[in-house]
Amino acid sequence: MNNYFSFVPIYNLFIEKYMIKSNPSFVIIYIYILKKSINGEDINLEDLSKELNILASDIIKALEYWQSQNIISYKQINNKVEVIFFEIKEQNLQNNRDKKQELDNKDKTYTDEEVTIYSQKEEIQQLFRLAEKKLAKTLTYQDRKILIALYENYGMSLEILAILFTYCIENGKNNLNYIEKVAIDWCENNIDSLEKVETYLKVYNNDFKTIMKFFGILNRAPIKKEEDFMKKWILDYKMPMSVIEEACVRTVITTGKASFEYASSIIERWKEKNVKSLEDIKNLDNEYENYIKSKKEEKQKRVEQTFKPNIKSNYGKNKFVNYKQEPLDYELLRKIEIMSLKEGIEDND
Repeated sequence: MNNYFSFVPIYNLFIEKYMIKSNPSFVIIYIYILKKSINGEDINLEDLSKELNILASDIIKALEYWQSQNIISYKQINNKVEVIFFEIKEQNLQNNRDKKQELDNKDKTYTDEEVTIYSQKEEIQQLFRLAEKKLAKTLTYQDRKILIALYENYGMSLEILAILFTYCIENGKNNLNYIEKVAIDWCENNIDSLEKVETYLKVYNNDFKTIMKFFGILNRAPIKKEEDFMKKWILDYKMPMSVIEEACVRTVITTGKASFEYASSIIERWKEKNVKSLEDIKNLDNEYENYIKSKKEEKQKRVEQTFKPNIKSNYGKNKFVNYKQEPLDYELLRKIEIMSLKEGIEDND
């Protein structure tokens, strides 16, 4: 039995508190997937993309957004998505407000008295010594305030801060204001353990440099926008470096330049086709070549049919029947025959 519902039930709170402040395309995706879930339909990213005319990557962004709002939970398995819709209550909104308050607390600044108090803590003193050793400088009062905030507000351990100092210094940045920005970026991306830091450093120190080389860029570090593209390919899409390299090569050959936007469009198409290896790319190329070949053959056949001469068969007929024949002059023939007879008689005489 097909339990197909003719309507989609939507909480009033969703309309009043979520819909009016959210990206319109995210709202469309939420309602459409809710409709499919209620009716027990499979949720396929490729199908959704075609039906809504929205990129699969944007559908994932929408799901991530609604998950961050605590009203759904989703899991992606290859090209399929499993979504659980939660009951929307005031508690969801309170949780979101608590998260905002937590972020606001991270921006807390310290008074002179608080700086003095925190500076007496053993862990903070260790942090000051570590920073002075790594940065090879005596800390200013403002430096100390920054370090206290990183340790107390953002909850960064001494081990992670030590790695952070080393990372920034190796990249030629020993300014604490710059180090603070990197630390905040790590926190916002939930890089809060040694394991996550190691993954991050692998991406930034190894993978980023490798991709820049794929583009032939050897004399500069990537800008923020380029980093965002590369993070998406590596961390979000989890594309192998061999596939990323192929996209970069095709980009340079086609455009004549290192266009991260163009390369990303290639990688996004491959992701939608579930490409995981160079062999997958080869198969896609073959499919495309066969498609183009078949289209050319169809076009050639249409041309031949259009210009093919319309020849009718004349089997059993004289080959000259198509020529216009003049009517016979029988009187002239009779005179010629009489003259021939006379000439014959005279010759006999």
